[in-house]
Amino acid sequence: MTKNIKLIITFTALSVFMFAGYVCAYYLQIGKPVIAEWWLKNTLEKKELISESTTGPRIVIISGSNSLFGISGDVMERKTGMKVVNLALHANLDIDYLVYVLRRNIKKGDIVIAPLEYEYYRRDETPTTWFITNMLGWGGDYVRTRSVFEQARLLSFTSKDRVIEGLITGGPNKYAPYDEVKAMPPASDYSYRPYLYTSLDKYGSMQMPYYDQGILVRMEMLQDKYRGTLSYGKTDLSFTDYARDGIMAMKGITEAAGGKFYGTWPASINSQFFNKDDKQAKIFSQNIKEKMAALHIRMLCEPFYANLDFKMFTDTMYHLNRTGSMIRSERLALCLSKAE
Repeated sequence: MTKNIKLIITFTALSVFMFAGYVCAYYLQIGKPVIAEWWLKNTLEKKELISESTTGPRIVIISGSNSLFGISGDVMERKTGMKVVNLALHANLDIDYLVYVLRRNIKKGDIVIAPLEYEYYRRDETPTTWFITNMLGWGGDYVRTRSVFEQARLLSFTSKDRVIEGLITGGPNKYAPYDEVKAMPPASDYSYRPYLYTSLDKYGSMQMPYYDQGILVRMEMLQDKYRGTLSYGKTDLSFTDYARDGIMAMKGITEAAGGKFYGTWPASINSQFFNKDDKQAKIFSQNIKEKMAALHIRMLCEPFYANLDFKMFTDTMYHLNRTGSMIRSERLALCLSKAE
């Protein structure tokens, strides 16, 4: 064996050993208490406990936080006569994660409604740094259920600094034990404890009773300054293949369980840049409606049914307060009754 061949073999073996070590380090650091949105772990656990205890068929809501904070299950239940389960979480979670949550919780005959935030229609398959950080923190169950190819792909997008951070981070858990989550009764007085599972009502919603006098007041007074935020990306008519695949996966899960799948519109602030009379906003929503129709998915309600006044919101452009949530939920229930 020549010297060059020995060097090649040695280099190859060393490379394989180092790569294997890195992969081991990657999996070892999953679950470490790095800085992440840990409240989502217990929030999902509580929502799934609610789902498990709620017999079907139900109205099931799946999206990001425009529904977490903007669906009044009591109103929808009263108007439709059906039980309601709100599985909505956070709009920065990948649409594949929504598919994962729905698959775990679907029951026979469920009516699933997806008021997806507008970002979901534009997002491609590249995972964000936020998503990677959270999945490697509290989302280990999701990661391990992915195919080998999908896990390898997630690993390829994970920076070595994030892996090192996980390896060296120690300390106590940043979430409550499962038994504690299970024992905690749902909130019943609409008293909001920011971003904690203890704020969830018996339907899986968080409902704030107030109008935030902070950022929303400034946004209302200085709308030109916040034009980008208040426009909801209306000039971008993208509808990615990745969005289509995720939406179709949720539709398939629902229909395989003998249920019905609908889309609808997220809550949005009625501002000078996004309203039912704004030409670009109408083009934007019509584009989504047509793309969903091509997938044989009906969009419940007209596009601006949840386009409400600033005072109907709380701390972000998507989070309705209790008053806004009740208005939106009553309208959505009526649309669903007409569709059925």
